Amino acid sequence: MKKFFAILIVLLTASLACSFSGLPLPGGEDVVNPTAEPAQLLPATPVDPRLLDTAGLEECSILSDNEFAPVLYEIPFDRVPDAAIGKTACYYNFESGKTFSLSVTVDTPGRQAYDGVMQYLEVTEGTEPVALGEIAVIKEAEGTIYFDAVFNGWYVSMQGYGFPREAYLTIAQWLTSRFVPFTPLAGAEQPTVTQNSAIPGSLVDMRVVIESPAEMAGVTTLEALNATGFMGFSMCSTPIAAPFIVTFSAPPAAQPPTPVSVFSITAENGVVAGQPSPAVIAMGVGPSDMAQMTTWDGVIVVAADGISGTFEVPGQVKGSWSCVFAP
Repeated sequence: MKKFFAILIVLLTASLACSFSGLPLPGGEDVVNPTAEPAQLLPATPVDPRLLDTAGLEECSILSDNEFAPVLYEIPFDRVPDAAIGKTACYYNFESGKTFSLSVTVDTPGRQAYDGVMQYLEVTEGTEPVALGEIAVIKEAEGTIYFDAVFNGWYVSMQGYGFPREAYLTIAQWLTSRFVPFTPLAGAEQPTVTQNSAIPGSLVDMRVVIESPAEMAGVTTLEALNATGFMGFSMCSTPIAAPFIVTFSAPPAAQPPTPVSVFSITAENGVVAGQPSPAVIAMGVGPSDMAQMTTWDGVIVVAADGISGTFEVPGQVKGSWSCVFAP
């Protein structure tokens, strides 16, 4: 019997200890499990991301180990710069298998680039607004975090797998003061960009041939749409990019010369030149700001040159594209 009471006293004591751990302290604060202190990052030094668009490791210098270590608790073992012209971007790989990427569009005003990406339902679905910069959203899908924002006039995008959303928000807060104010380059207000005035390596034209469906068939170029430079939105990824995107959007409130005013192909997981890759194909008919959008799940094949390819949805959609960059 004494043994029974001894065991009972031990159990009651343990139970009370657990119960008291959740009671408020005399000061009125709840006892909670301790959490890590917010990462303390050194103030950011403003840079012009245009100067880093070199396809070299300069593209990976916006973030350093000084930012990664206290926020992600890891530092990357591999850094891969993006060779695409018109943006400064870097892809980071970690020993744990986690990934992270940062991209800054440098040839288009940030809000224009942001709106061009966010016009698609598959991009905006599931996003949550964030009170940072001029505008910002974050999205989590199947373990991957997507963060898009406009900071000091620049369109900034982060994406990665394995790290918590709080890490992206902490880095984003630091990035709000990382860039000098965006200012268009001289001559950017001109409606078209010629070979002589274009920034070397910038996208100056795109040719999209739509064979089907019949109601959207035609040959569209950026020059015909007046969608080069800052008058419209256009983008042509290189095979190293993930996601891989080819897109154009004609200037709003204008009837395009061909049926399609908005076009995009997006291979979320990237592509390998010469091999079929799944992609979302979207086309809009009518003025771009009121376009009637249709979306398909299809297949694209990027040519060996990396700047042209074909897209198809068997029995529904068929076409090709090619991009032209300034020398």
